[in-house]
Amino acid sequence: MNLLKFTFLSFAIIVAGCKNESTTDPFNFANQDFSKRSYVISIPDNYNPSDPSPLLFAFHGYSINGKDTQELTDFDKLGKSQRYIVIYPNSFEDKGYWTDGCSCHGLEEMGIDDVLYVDYLIDKIKKEYSIDTTRIYAMGISNGAAFVQHLACRRAEKFAAFSSYIGSMRTLLAKHCSPKKPVNMVIMNSTEDQDAHWDGKESGPFAFLSIPDLFKKWAGFDGCSDSLSSEILPDKVSHIEVEKIKYVECSSNKELVLYKIIDGVHALYRNEEFDFSVETINFFNKHTLNN
Repeated sequence: MNLLKFTFLSFAIIVAGCKNESTTDPFNFANQDFSKRSYVISIPDNYNPSDPSPLLFAFHGYSINGKDTQELTDFDKLGKSQRYIVIYPNSFEDKGYWTDGCSCHGLEEMGIDDVLYVDYLIDKIKKEYSIDTTRIYAMGISNGAAFVQHLACRRAEKFAAFSSYIGSMRTLLAKHCSPKKPVNMVIMNSTEDQDAHWDGKESGPFAFLSIPDLFKKWAGFDGCSDSLSSEILPDKVSHIEVEKIKYVECSSNKELVLYKIIDGVHALYRNEEFDFSVETINFFNKHTLNN
C-alpha cells in the first residue's frame, strides 16, 4: 500500500491569546506585503499564451512545503494534458501552518491572512501568464485542506472547484462561513484518521467539524436535498475500502462528493484502488466557474 503519513494538528505548540469566538469580524487584517513569501510554480511545456491555461493551487500540510507537495502529488504530470499551471505556495513559516480560520496557530495575532496571500498570487500569476479565470482550482492536504475550507468560505467566487484531503473545517470558521456562491467540492477523508478525526474535535481552539457534518454543511450551501448515491470502489488493495458518496439533487447544479476511506489513516493514498491526486484532477477537469 503506497502511503505517507502527515500531521494535521500539533498540540505540542502552545499558543496564547487566541481570538474570542464572539468576534464579529475575525478576518479583519490590514493589507500585507506578500512579495517576500515563497512558492513553487510549474509551467507545462505545452503552455500556449494564446490559449489560456487553468491554474491549480496545491496547499501543503503541516511539516512539509510546496516542493514536497509537488513531488508527492504528481500534479505537474497529471495536469499536463489540460495544460495546468500548478502553483505550490509555502506557508508563512517554513513547513508551518496555514491560517485556517481557527485563530489558534498564532499567525492571526501576527497579522497573517493567507486568503489575502492567495488573492495576491492570483493577481500576480494573471499578469505573468495567460490564465483561464473560469478554471482556477484549489486543493489542500491535511492542514492545507483546512485552509481550502477557509478559502472556499471566503473566495468561492474565484474558484471553479475545491479538493479537500484528510482535513476538515474549523468549528470557529464554520460559525462565520458565508460563501458568495455555491461550490463544486470533493472531500476525501479516512475513518481511522487519528489527526483529522472522522468524528471531528468538539471543543477547544483547535476544534473542527466531523466529516459527515462538513459534507452536510456544504450540501446546505449548495442547496442539496437529502438524496444521496453511494458506490464502493473495486477492492484492489488490502486494509482499506473506499466508498464514493454523492449528493444527487442540488438546486445550484454544483457537484459535491465525499470519498470515505474505510479503515484508512492520516496518509497519502496513491494506489490502484484510490489515488487522491488522480481523483482531484479528474474532478477539476469537469468543472468551470460557471458550472
